[in-house]
This record gives sequence, C-alpha cells and structure tokens, in this order.
Amino acid sequence: MVCRFPDPSAVGLAVSYTLALSGLFTTLLNMSADLETQIICVARILEYTMIRPESAAIQFKSKQIPSGVKNWPTNGKIELHEARVSYIPGKDILRGISCTFSPKEKVRQ
Repeated sequence: MVCRFPDPSAVGLAVSYTLALSGLFTTLLNMSADLETQIICVARILEYTMIRPESAAIQFKSKQIPSGVKNWPTNGKIELHEARVSYIPGKDILRGISCTFSPKEKVRQ
C-alpha cells in the first residue's frame, strides 16, 4: 500500500483560505451586532414618540393663591426634619435628613 501525502502547496492554500474566512466571519458577526444595535435604537425612538405627554398635576391660570387651599406657601422656604427616602417600604436609602432651603437659594453639588 502506497501512502500519499497531500501536496504541500494545496495544504498551504487551504490554511490561508481558512484563516481568511475566519476573519470574514468575525467581521460579519460584528457588523450584524452593530446593525442590531442601531435598529433597536430606532425602535426605541419610535416608541418614545408614541408616548402621550403627561399633564401637570395642578395647573393654575394665574399666580394668585387658589381659593380653598390652606397653608399655601408664601415665601418658598423648604424645611425637612428627619426626612426618610425609600424606593421599597422598609428599606430607607436616606435616613434622618434635616435641612432648610431659604427662598431664592441655589442648591448645587
């Protein structure tokens, strides 16, 4: 029985084409992932344009104090005493915050 080895030039050609195809598949996969991301962005924008805008909870036509409202603020001062903030009942993210914001005071970081 005669053992024949493949022609070395054919093996080299096959390896070179295999490496080229591997790079091509990687590029195609990246391009398809980018395309999917862009399509999702467009879908989100279209979805956001369909959302009805929310109206304000209270709308006043003038700057006068509405009739029937008791203890309406007159100077814009805000005071917090032992305030607590939580998103889930029983799990506070802020506890015992006390502060005062004077009228026309700017709050910054």
